[in-house]
Amino acid sequence: MRVYLDCEFNYSYGDLSLISLAMVDDYGDAFYAEQTPVIAGGNEWLDTHVVPKLWVVDNNLIDKKVHYVTGKKDYIGEQMKVWLQLRGGRETPIQMVGDVYAHDWLLFCDLMGGFFLPDYLNYIPLDLATLLYAKGMWEDVDREGFSAITGFSQKHNALWDARVLRKCWHKLEGEKKS
Repeated sequence: MRVYLDCEFNYSYGDLSLISLAMVDDYGDAFYAEQTPVIAGGNEWLDTHVVPKLWVVDNNLIDKKVHYVTGKKDYIGEQMKVWLQLRGGRETPIQMVGDVYAHDWLLFCDLMGGFFLPDYLNYIPLDLATLLYAKGMWEDVDREGFSAITGFSQKHNALWDARVLRKCWHKLEGEKKS
């Protein structure tokens, strides 16, 4: 099984801090977390593009297939581990997939307690940008347009972006799971 990961974060003065994280499995079940308090104030881009799309502000993306968590980093990490354990890794470890993993993978591993991941997770993440490049496409292609996802765009909401990522990956593989 694959799990598609997206994070929204604040990066300033060498400090990387989580704002929100979402994971969506191959079947559409999702985990969505927001760290509280939100550490974004003073960053104009985050205040304009990310903060207004947090669940606390706009709950249009939350439905019965979403396990929603809000709280401190340690609590989010504990809940994330439980959600992932329930997804399996029984025959083979869960394969994590991101868009461009530069910061998301660091945040994910930090929440998991470090780079030595439990056996139910594959320690090698995959990313969409590399797959696009390998297929001869522009690695920065418009994800929403490529996925043909419908609905009111919530770009820069971690849950929306993880759902778009999942659709893009399935489309590239020619799967019908979406």
